[in-house]
Amino acid sequence: HTRQVLVFDGSTGGYIGDLANVSPRSPIDIEFDAGGNAYITCGSPYNEVVRCKKSDGTLESFIPSGAGGLVHPFGLTFGANGDLYVVSWGTDEVKRYRGDDGAYIESINPPDFVFDDPQMIVRGPAGFLYVNGHVSGNVLKIQGSTYDEFIAGLDHPSAVAVVPPPKVEFYVNSYVERSVSRYSCCASGELVIPPQPVPFGGLTFGRDGFLYATVHSGDKVVKFDFGAENPEAQDVVTGIEGPA
Repeated sequence: HTRQVLVFDGSTGGYIGDLANVSPRSPIDIEFDAGGNAYITCGSPYNEVVRCKKSDGTLESFIPSGAGGLVHPFGLTFGANGDLYVVSWGTDEVKRYRGDDGAYIESINPPDFVFDDPQMIVRGPAGFLYVNGHVSGNVLKIQGSTYDEFIAGLDHPSAVAVVPPPKVEFYVNSYVERSVSRYSCCASGELVIPPQPVPFGGLTFGRDGFLYATVHSGDKVVKFDFGAENPEAQDVVTGIEGPA
């Protein structure tokens, strides 16, 4: 809600400083390139991706408003090919752009099955990309221009997290059930986080192996240690307004 990207200590959760203030835009997701530059999706009516340069912190429009038919960009990630993949929530597509200059390449919108309300996208093993269809209840797997339905029959998934190598596991949260399930591939999921008081937003694994989740309505970030017998939510960052 503050339209800022904030930086916190990964070990203590202590506030370090502001990375970027993109106001009046609304930041949704963030990704970094190999050089440490940050790429931030900004939703409607701005419909663009901005880049925050590591060298001096300046902001610039990397993917201009509406480029390639981009409408309300949501999640984004770099593919193994160096291209930038951006979820176009408003058109139910994944847009592919050149990673060096942001030039539009193509749109990925599977005609073979229903894919509705895509949100977040993450890079997984072998360079595959995974994006959740929130309303269609599935997860799409993408490599280059090819795609396939990876997991189906989910209840409003809102994010996917991939366990760091050497494991190959996928954690998917259900916004309606307010829970998280684990998948080894496309088989039935195993419930690993039971229903919570409020739903999670984004999910990601840290370098420490913990699963981190944003709690938008709770104004905080929590983590789970699956090495524990009964993993419970541990507050990492609190008092932040509407984390995505």
